[in-house]
Amino acid sequence: MNFILKFTLMMCIFFPSFSLLSAQLIQQSAINFGDIVPTTGRCEMDVESEVLINRMNEICLSSKGQAGFFKLYTDANTLTTFTVKTRLFEADGVQFRPFGIAKSNAVSRMMFIPDTPLSIDSGSSGTIEIYIGGVIDITDSVSPNNRIQISYDIEY
Repeated sequence: MNFILKFTLMMCIFFPSFSLLSAQLIQQSAINFGDIVPTTGRCEMDVESEVLINRMNEICLSSKGQAGFFKLYTDANTLTTFTVKTRLFEADGVQFRPFGIAKSNAVSRMMFIPDTPLSIDSGSSGTIEIYIGGVIDITDSVSPNNRIQISYDIEY
């Protein structure tokens, strides 16, 4: 197929609270949906298996992607709250709804959904691991010659 584009997902970091300025979020690996057919459709990535599932039309060409992986470093044994924000439809007709899993050495696994704060104990290491999958929705055909970068925010 000649009409293929690649999605690159970027993240932005916000520091909404002075008390959390010592926290640091480090990207370990970027989320990757692989090649996408630039037409109307929906593709979902399961965060644990990294399997890509076409929910509407066949826009994801690969059967497996790569979940995003971040480490949030904060004070040990503290309750830390973060929110992963939805990237709403913009002029390009693309939306990204992130969801995933967070864990630390004190908490084995907590699911999170977009735009909903999650509080998790940082454990004795002070490190929270965040794994992100999600859903890409395309409402308009996208030019196949363009590389679309989708950003999403992690607030903490």
